[in-house]
Amino acid sequence: MKPIFAPALCAFLFVLSCAMNKAPTESNQGATHLTAQPMKPPDAPPDLLLVLVGGLRADFGVPQILESGIRANTVPEHIPMARFQNTYVQSTIPLVSLGTVLTSRYPAAIPLCGLISRLPSDQAEHPWCTELPDMYTTLPELLAIYGYKTAIFHAGISGASLITDGFAEAEDCTVSWQSSQTDWNRVTQSAESWWRDNSGHPRLLVVVTSDLNLSFRKDLVQRMGIPISEAIQLRHHGPWPSEKIAEVYQGEVGQLAESIGGLMTGLHRLGSTTLTTVVGGLNGASLGESTGVGPIPRIFTFHDIPLERTSHVPLLVYGPDNTDTIDIATPTELIDILPTMAWWANAVVPQHAQGTNLLLRATNPYAEGMAYTETGDTLQLRQGQYLYMFRNVRHHMSTIDPRLTAALNNPRGLIITQGLWNIEDDSAQLKNIISQERSKATRLKQSIKRIRNERATPPPDYIHTDELLEMHLTKAEGYW
Repeated sequence: MKPIFAPALCAFLFVLSCAMNKAPTESNQGATHLTAQPMKPPDAPPDLLLVLVGGLRADFGVPQILESGIRANTVPEHIPMARFQNTYVQSTIPLVSLGTVLTSRYPAAIPLCGLISRLPSDQAEHPWCTELPDMYTTLPELLAIYGYKTAIFHAGISGASLITDGFAEAEDCTVSWQSSQTDWNRVTQSAESWWRDNSGHPRLLVVVTSDLNLSFRKDLVQRMGIPISEAIQLRHHGPWPSEKIAEVYQGEVGQLAESIGGLMTGLHRLGSTTLTTVVGGLNGASLGESTGVGPIPRIFTFHDIPLERTSHVPLLVYGPDNTDTIDIATPTELIDILPTMAWWANAVVPQHAQGTNLLLRATNPYAEGMAYTETGDTLQLRQGQYLYMFRNVRHHMSTIDPRLTAALNNPRGLIITQGLWNIEDDSAQLKNIISQERSKATRLKQSIKRIRNERATPPPDYIHTDELLEMHLTKAEGYW
């Protein structure tokens, strides 16, 4: 192991191994203090690589396919130092999810909304809430203060150019604007060229792809090679994807892992001996299932409806020359990435950041067993083995709309749906147990209320009637 990184890896493994033996209790849930001991960051700032994939699920063996594919295509062979098994996105909309990673804030607290238009960003009409406010220091801006060179290469994320101006270099590597697929040859060549040009500095490279946000008609049917009439029957399969769809999807994951592994190998060959890599999902995906959505009048569901399968994503952390892996079951959030990378870079985390260093997350009683997601008119919370959902049914609702908070606080007279699932036994969300577990649902709703009214709320006096009207007229976000 390289001496330059040994203290960081030892601290990482020590803290996480301690956390594995700490069980959540009713008495410490909701606490806000940290219990972890101080840790020593790396002696010198390491090179950092962050790869985020839209449409990456956490079931059907996907994390294993991703990890084994990376391992088979990296030289030297890369083994993760940690697998975070219960990571949740804070928004199931790719653009918003990326914004939460860059700011370490919940969507409504930024505030940031999605972009429906599939036109190129310079041609699409987009409202004020699709850009990051200047008041926040983003991940690349933070690390640049500490001498890092920064770049992002993205593909298939509608509106990504609206929130990536904090990077010194940004490039859209989508095959074409009609396609969401990534030109991985271009990504690899551009990334290696940029890496080489900035060899005298620590580097932050972010790669964001939407390769697994597969549309049914355009992507999956084409890959299955069967008539559309047969494919429609597969799409309406029920609680699980059909075997054929699952097979196609897993094959796409394998190809993606090969590309990621090739990128990591290329950077290593350029002399990066301290490369620390985080690979995770930007959002999950629905592949034909129709469960967990309650009264939503759709035979099938889209990627952007908050569900277990659309919000639960893999997260792998790689360090240089690592030979051991620890599995972490404690729920974590994507907003934890910024504080973690800041720690590696020995940087001070901005006060506005709402995430927690992944190294500390498992030993923080407040965060223990808790991960929050909000999209459209729906709020979701994973705590322990349970997943709770609150929905105020509205057309074209955005999560940043104050009416959603008002509905949560006083639902009288409104169309409200709620759900509770034991996600460890029922990951397909087949059985809503809210009627049998009223007390548990009430506690989880109170937790969501605290989050929504305190941390996940827009800045005071930030959203006014005119802003809401503009957002609604441009259909910035919503299911319908």
